[in-house]
Amino acid sequence: MQPLPTQQKALSRGQRQRIVAQTRRSEQVIGRGLRNAARKFFRAQAKRVIKIWIDADGYLSSTAEGEYKDPAQAMFGTGEDVRAVAMSRPYVLEMTVTSLNSAGELVGAEDSILGTDPMVLSLTDQSAQRVVQINDATQRAVQRAITRGQAAGYSPYEIAYGSTATRADEFRPLQSLVELLYNGRPECIARTEMAYSNNGAALYRFNQMGLGNVEVSDGPGCALTHHVQGLKPGQSSSDDINGRMITIKEANAWQLAHPNCRRVFLPLARAPSRPRARSQPPEAFVTQALTANERARAAREMAQTRVG
Repeated sequence: MQPLPTQQKALSRGQRQRIVAQTRRSEQVIGRGLRNAARKFFRAQAKRVIKIWIDADGYLSSTAEGEYKDPAQAMFGTGEDVRAVAMSRPYVLEMTVTSLNSAGELVGAEDSILGTDPMVLSLTDQSAQRVVQINDATQRAVQRAITRGQAAGYSPYEIAYGSTATRADEFRPLQSLVELLYNGRPECIARTEMAYSNNGAALYRFNQMGLGNVEVSDGPGCALTHHVQGLKPGQSSSDDINGRMITIKEANAWQLAHPNCRRVFLPLARAPSRPRARSQPPEAFVTQALTANERARAAREMAQTRVG
């Protein structure tokens, strides 16, 4: 049951600050696990990709008729996407459930949501669609390196590990290239996905409880749709979205303005305090495939917060 408007109280400045701090703390704690998992994933991926290249001796054929036009596609394939989703899913799932229940407590929702809820799985699937994109940039860079190396007449081993000749030509071999590409990416992926998971879940919960507007908490220099360029660290701009009120639709369209964004959405009022729900058991985070009816329900509910 939704609390009556007279039961709700506007958030004080201190309450808003505490909510933002608690939200970012949750993102940090859960995101630390995702960051570490991403580091392991990238290290293993680099070994897998280079091994495929070396084992094939630089020749990757798709059929008996000829070579791949894009060798990197054969080196990555769909398997890397599957691994990327498996790497991120447990942490995205935990952040989503945490945010749904925290946001629900703020606005007076009486039910607690488990990891098997269709809406949780729907939000988690959205994260999977973003996570697999981390392989796209790596694949393109690997393909460019292979194309350049082959054009220069380097051997498959030189393309993979380098040599005196490649160093003289300032050619970056695959091993060095992937290490450069992975630098800082686990941290960025963790911060970005935790923020998306938190904001998507919170906005769904706020919309479910009838809120039409939310307040934005964000860092200096961050506008609704982008980070303002040309500012000094910590400098604000007239386009800053921090502290402003926007609609649920706008918030859902711009859950983040850029990777590493620190955006958090707050309800304009909170419901009276109620007893905190007990911690969820580990089995609550075990997911199963959605039934047709569950997928239909999730689609209907998500349509309420999506921008048409």
